[in-house]
Amino acid sequence: MGPPLKLLDDSSDEEPEAEFTINENYAGRYDIWRNKEELQKLKDLSQEISSTSEEEEEEPEIEKDFLKTLSLLKSKDPRIYDENTKFFKEEDIPKEPKVKKEKPMFMKDYERKIVLEQNGMFVDEDDEDNEHLRQRPLLTNKEEEEIKKSFQQAVPDSDEEEDLLQVRTKTKAEEEKEEVDYKQWLETEKDMLFLNKCWNDPKISEDEKFLRDYILNKR
Repeated sequence: MGPPLKLLDDSSDEEPEAEFTINENYAGRYDIWRNKEELQKLKDLSQEISSTSEEEEEEPEIEKDFLKTLSLLKSKDPRIYDENTKFFKEEDIPKEPKVKKEKPMFMKDYERKIVLEQNGMFVDEDDEDNEHLRQRPLLTNKEEEEIKKSFQQAVPDSDEEEDLLQVRTKTKAEEEKEEVDYKQWLETEKDMLFLNKCWNDPKISEDEKFLRDYILNKR
């Protein structure tokens, strides 16, 4: 009866090592999965910052077109009665974002999602430990290297990481130069002559004065 008991004891001693190997594999897989997730977040944030910057660059052009149109309306310029006259450039008109329609997810779509996002690992909330035994092969070394390389390209230097996640703000000198250029444009633009004359009239109405101050002084 002695030997069988000894065999059982030996088997029991090996269980922690097997469990450690499984947990180690899971940890490696989890790190890779998290790297993918963080990389995607950085890409999304970069696109969002880029989109915000483009919108800020378009605003001055839209405002200029608006003021020219306002001047033409006040002066009753013949062009306002011409249906072929374009008051706003097509590239200045904000485009409405396309609304993506939610597609129904079928079983095959769910399985594909698991394979792509979780490397084929299905997790049962009631029995996660046993599920580790059925996990599919880990990513290849080449795939791991590509993920690391992509992540390093997104964040090339730890010192630059903070700059990457912030929207660049204009300096005071840049803002002052823009204001000077803007007021100079108001005075010299041909289509703005009538509006410029109107806004410099000493007998300007309170409503017109409010509009002028709001547009020119942003108040």
